[in-house]
Amino acid sequence: MSHAARPDLRLLYERALSDTDACVRYYALRGLAQIGVGRAEQTVDRHRNDDDLRVRYAARAARTGQVPR
Repeated sequence: MSHAARPDLRLLYERALSDTDACVRYYALRGLAQIGVGRAEQTVDRHRNDDDLRVRYAARAARTGQVPR
């Protein structure tokens, strides 16, 4: 789902940021990056120090308005 820019999935993406699986957090950040981080700025910023490198990369990209690949 995170490959589609669907603002109606914002709540799902925001909830997925707290998942224990790094892959889920990564794709949640991708989804938010596509529709705009918006009100999830603080949560996205917290993931800039995530244990997983992919999640850290995705958080940094999302905050600069880029969609991680």
